[in-house]
Amino acid sequence: MKRHEELLKHCQETRDLGLRMGADQIEVMAAWSRSRSVAFEKNDLQIAMSDEECLYGVRVIAGQRLGFASTNDLENIADTIADALAISRASITDFLHDLPEPRPLKEIDALHDEEVEALTMEDITTMGTVLLEQVRTKDARVSID
Repeated sequence: MKRHEELLKHCQETRDLGLRMGADQIEVMAAWSRSRSVAFEKNDLQIAMSDEECLYGVRVIAGQRLGFASTNDLENIADTIADALAISRASITDFLHDLPEPRPLKEIDALHDEEVEALTMEDITTMGTVLLEQVRTKDARVSID
């Protein structure tokens, strides 16, 4: 299963759980990201970092009251829904609170570059080192501190 299909499945399951838990309406979003970076100081590589995160946001309307909560822990998504419902109970009633009808997701082309995703930490470190060397070859006064 592809990552976006897996995220969509988690969102649908979260939606269904939220409705069972008492939400009149619920909106669930998921965002996954991965980043890799290298940092240079004193003209030398100091640190290479890699991070991966998945974030889930839950917006509920219960009794014309709005609540929102988010988490990066899918294992405890029921707690996040409960938090959103608790926030909605503490919110003021507004008859205008309404979520749009569900609609199919629209895929955005060129948002994802598979060549960039395939880069390893070694590739990124090499690219950073080469960039620094090329810049310093052009102008020795350049210094990264």
